[in-house]
Amino acid sequence: MENSAITVTAQSISKSFGPARIFEGISFSLVTGESIAVTGPNGSGKSTLCEIVAGIRRPTGGSIEYTLNRQPLCGDGLLSVTGIASPRINPYEALTGMENVEFAARARGIDMSSTLPLFESFGLHRHRGKSLRHYSSGMRQRLKLILAVLHHPALLILDEPGSNLDAEGRRQFAAYIDSLRTRTAIIIATNDMEEARLCCGAVSLA
Repeated sequence: MENSAITVTAQSISKSFGPARIFEGISFSLVTGESIAVTGPNGSGKSTLCEIVAGIRRPTGGSIEYTLNRQPLCGDGLLSVTGIASPRINPYEALTGMENVEFAARARGIDMSSTLPLFESFGLHRHRGKSLRHYSSGMRQRLKLILAVLHHPALLILDEPGSNLDAEGRRQFAAYIDSLRTRTAIIIATNDMEEARLCCGAVSLA
């Protein structure tokens, strides 16, 4: 998917859970080579908006349209070109880091040899054979990021990507994001202004 051009156009998105309105009137556009930071206080709906854009949840109102190489994109086609890392999505506890990546690679038809540099990029190469039960919270976060970018997604959605990362982990993450900019559309949901500054645009849910 490295050469795929994607567009995302959100018009007046709203989301409610029962009588509780989480957010409303959210509009933005995003194309390959652009990035948006989604900001707002806890409970403002940042994670929910990420899941809506990823096609995991439906909005209560409004619409989102996607194209890939100028062709309409939806359903399984959207999922196949989207990478997401979120506190709500977790790797398999019973597997090692490498086994988690192997499982995801097989599911996506990816050659495992192309995944090995990712362990280096995210500083997890020495721990790839360990069970997740022995991973620290920071190591788990690094693995989530690897799994999100494994298939070179055209659309990358990262919810609190720096969570639990130490200074070196944040540096590695920022460097990797820089390497993706020209070929990926990126959304980062965060309350961390350093992460927000990695993006060229912003959507505030305040």
